[in-house]
Amino acid sequence: MWGEVDHLLTFAYTLYLAGMCSCGHPTKVCQHPDNDGWFEAKTVVCNAQAEIDRVTGAEKYKPAPGERFYTEYTRPADKPLRALTPDAKPDDRGDEPGESDE
Repeated sequence: MWGEVDHLLTFAYTLYLAGMCSCGHPTKVCQHPDNDGWFEAKTVVCNAQAEIDRVTGAEKYKPAPGERFYTEYTRPADKPLRALTPDAKPDDRGDEPGESDE
């Protein structure tokens, strides 16, 4: 059973989502006419989607009925992610999958 706090949090989240644009910015900011030219397009690579694209993109792969793809995060615990800094370059990704420390 939901209590009063649960209802209020859900309502607040609904209001938050209603004020967001599909681009991920608040509608009041991204659609304001004075902000034309004040956004810079960036790119990012989703490595999970990239792997699915590699598997399904070969020779016009046609999935079986009902077949869905998902990815599993397999980075070993002894190879933690490095901390990203504002000056990190996109091509500076660290070790490659399967790369040995030996």
